[in-house]
Amino acid sequence: MNTQYSKLDPQRIGDCLKQGALQRIVEKAQFLMLLTEHLVAVLEPEFKAHCQVMNIEGSTLTIAAHNAAWATRLRYESRNILVLLKKRVPELAGVTVINVRVLL
Repeated sequence: MNTQYSKLDPQRIGDCLKQGALQRIVEKAQFLMLLTEHLVAVLEPEFKAHCQVMNIEGSTLTIAAHNAAWATRLRYESRNILVLLKKRVPELAGVTVINVRVLL
């Protein structure tokens, strides 16, 4: 019996997530979740349920807010937030801008 497998044979999902592009997607998602944890740690308690980190690209960190009111408050505090996050997360050293978006 031949036990060789082709690329079309079913594979375990855990194995797929540890390879190539999927691995990079999983790693970025995990990093964004970690950044969200740091974000809510530096914010006042009432913010915690209303925002999350959406993306980081180049020098821009994008934060999502649940509505325009929370987005406005985040924009107002964005400089302080960035300073506090940089103290907690060395990987954010190159980030110079926080972009706040409203989730639709």
